[in-house]
Amino acid sequence: SYQASQWNYHWRSSYGSDRYSPLTDKLGTEPLKIESVTLGPDGRSVKLNIRQMIPVDQAHITIRLKAANGTAFTEELYWTINHIPTQ
Repeated sequence: SYQASQWNYHWRSSYGSDRYSPLTDKLGTEPLKIESVTLGPDGRSVKLNIRQMIPVDQAHITIRLKAANGTAFTEELYWTINHIPTQ
């Protein structure tokens, strides 16, 4: 399974910030709908189609899958989105 969300920070002179919705600027995160997941031709990669992604301070995806041998694993990805390219 795949889950995704995004948020911004409020920058200030002291360290740390809560998470703020990039759409409303209110406290909290913005969930992202994963429209589709496509397995790559190598059988080891996937393409996630996420339409409402926008430039944000932080985006997060949690991936929960099973390996070919049946071992369950979880991976978490965090990144900053500075620009969304057009196709």
